[in-house]
Amino acid sequence: MGKLQEDRVLQKYSRREIWNFVFEYSSLPFDFSSRQYASHCKLGIDAFKAMIAISISHCIVDDKTVDILEQKAVLAAYKHHDIQDLSVKSVKRQYDHLRAIRKSFNFSDEETTDLIMKYAFSTFPKKDFCKAEGITIALFDRTFVRGISSCLVTDDIVSSLQAKSTLHYSDTSSVEKLYQRLFQARNIYREAHKIT
Repeated sequence: MGKLQEDRVLQKYSRREIWNFVFEYSSLPFDFSSRQYASHCKLGIDAFKAMIAISISHCIVDDKTVDILEQKAVLAAYKHHDIQDLSVKSVKRQYDHLRAIRKSFNFSDEETTDLIMKYAFSTFPKKDFCKAEGITIALFDRTFVRGISSCLVTDDIVSSLQAKSTLHYSDTSSVEKLYQRLFQARNIYREAHKIT
């Protein structure tokens, strides 16, 4: 799958739209092929394959969905009797590669700031917010910690996020400890980068 095709898909569809397409496909019976689904949705097969790759590498779908997508791809590879072993190995390599990208995927500083600000002013708890935005909880947590630790949002925003966390989570001592560590990280970052 080429980067050009992925860029086109990212320009045309939101993370949530990609999540919708891919999650619906993962929920269909295993004998319903990606070609059938792409045709059903009036999408080109290359665009749909790009959506699958993006949904994995950009942490749009959760790990369980990635496992289902891989199982579907392996099952489809088994249908190529003449090159079955080669096809299955190719699928496994592709999914290993996408999982590796997934582990290190991060938003830009601007996207990180936008996401944290959007969450700060949202009434949703984290789980619902992540679903609405088409983002895994693991990526959100990484983004959240990096954005706060790197001073990408103001102290006032961090304080409001702490109040929101206290409101949504019953374990207030864990919330307090988390934010103490985040404020410590912010102070270290400020000193290292001479930010006042």
